Amino acid sequence: MQNLTYARSSRVVDRIVDSQLFLLDDHSGRIHALDGAAAGIWNLLERPHSMSAMLEIFRAAFPHETPKNIRSILCKALNELQRKRLVEVA
Repeated sequence: MQNLTYARSSRVVDRIVDSQLFLLDDHSGRIHALDGAAAGIWNLLERPHSMSAMLEIFRAAFPHETPKNIRSILCKALNELQRKRLVEVA
């Protein structure tokens, strides 16, 4: 997971409604509301990023969080985005 590069799925369209980020999967027709970590990942993946690059960015943004906690949150959110086919390995 550390060396993989991730990108947004091309079949997903994003929309912000009342400051909440939603993703529409054109293939399944499902709408997904993203929480903070998932929305942060989605925003970073406007351009493909590796897991190590995302960890570095999140560590800089949240210096008071432990690296272990940041990694855990990112892995959980990224796994969920992949499971729903909203994000893919580039």
